[in-house]
Amino acid sequence: MGISLQQMLRQTSMDTKRPLMGHSTAKKFVHIAIAILLLFVGSLSGFSVLSVLQKSAKWFPDATSVEYEGSSIHIHHTAVVKLHIGLANATNKPITVEDPLYASCSNRWNGLSLIDLAFFAEAAYFDPLSNDTAQFISTIFDNELGDVHIHLPKLNTKTGSKLDFFEAYIPMLNTSVISVRGTDIWRFTDFIEDVKMFFEPVVFAVLSSIFPTIRIWPDVTFSTLIELYSELIGLFGLQHESWYYHELLDYVTSLKDRKVVLTGHSMGGGIARLVGSIVGTPSVTFSPPGFVQSYSKLIHHIGGTSMKVDRATLHHHSFAVIPEYDPITMIDAQAGMTQKISCDTPHLSMQLSCHMLEGTLCNLVEHCGSPRRRISSCRFEHNIASVTEDFLPKLLAAVCKPEILVSLAVAAAIMLSMILRRRHRRMYSPVPSPTHRRRKKSQSPDRHSQSSRGKTQPAHPSRHVRRNSVI
Repeated sequence: MGISLQQMLRQTSMDTKRPLMGHSTAKKFVHIAIAILLLFVGSLSGFSVLSVLQKSAKWFPDATSVEYEGSSIHIHHTAVVKLHIGLANATNKPITVEDPLYASCSNRWNGLSLIDLAFFAEAAYFDPLSNDTAQFISTIFDNELGDVHIHLPKLNTKTGSKLDFFEAYIPMLNTSVISVRGTDIWRFTDFIEDVKMFFEPVVFAVLSSIFPTIRIWPDVTFSTLIELYSELIGLFGLQHESWYYHELLDYVTSLKDRKVVLTGHSMGGGIARLVGSIVGTPSVTFSPPGFVQSYSKLIHHIGGTSMKVDRATLHHHSFAVIPEYDPITMIDAQAGMTQKISCDTPHLSMQLSCHMLEGTLCNLVEHCGSPRRRISSCRFEHNIASVTEDFLPKLLAAVCKPEILVSLAVAAAIMLSMILRRRHRRMYSPVPSPTHRRRKKSQSPDRHSQSSRGKTQPAHPSRHVRRNSVI
């Protein structure tokens, strides 16, 4: 015979301490979320500490270097990427393409081609305190643009600024090309600013993988939520007072007697597009992150004054080159006109090679040709193993500095003292007496003995409390 209703109710009331199904899974999700949050906070705090140490030690190594060898130019970027450019001469013929393969190959911005602006974007990665930028521009264009006046702002990342950019004024075209440097792996401040600017879109992207219905939301919904969140944290005084694109915005608005074209790569491209949309200036960028969702947050307060956001300006005068498989371009949503290009090395470094400007430049030269007939060859190398050759010597040289060694010693001493203190507490913690343990054991009987006792000697119905009783 089946189990009676009374027995079912009695069994249910006896198993009240058994966790409901799904609780363990929910706890795992909560633990994972907390671990990710702690990892994020720890990483951000670590970058903040490293940024302060870097500024105090004034340690700003150059991520990009350029060498000239005859009719060849060799660019080394981040100890992983190498770009070899061959200049055309009587022996080496320039690269020509009878029928350009990309629709944007014939586009011109104040007389400048897409490849011209890619070279200007590449020059932004050179040392701002050296003559590398002016020499590179002069060698690449060989006076075809006439005299190009390079102006490097006195305030840069090595002298207290958060942003690196330069102006190349071309009197022949009455045009200034302002090129913004992207994220530099040797600048810890860059990583912090990147997180501040694009934290919310990344969170929404992660949530959309867990809750797929989020993907059908329009971009204006994300933008509104991000702006509301920004205003909410502003009520608690946690809002970022001044985004670091304001230096570039002030510089661009000061140029009144000439045309301006903004360019840049990666985060530099994103900042160039943002400033271009604010002042109505054309921008030609390479591998930039999108900014449709975070636009309202970024320009909600400009110079301390609130302004009306016109979303239509996002798509005005904006052009971006987007390589396929590029993970950075998948952040947020793209705006304006975009040119998708192929990636020749999607198998290298988890597709991060597709993000490198050097690879994009060679791809454009191969598919569009050399518009000024100056480039005879372009070869892109991406070798992660070269880090051991270039990166480790620089790291060892930096760590061996006295101020860095002192900082590391202080941090190690603090960690060691915390570990020893915890160990001391464990060793000298009071041990309960046997009488106290017996008394505690008698006061709190074991759950297993109760359950076994309940199975062998069922409680009387009148003494049992039916929590789930429906009678």
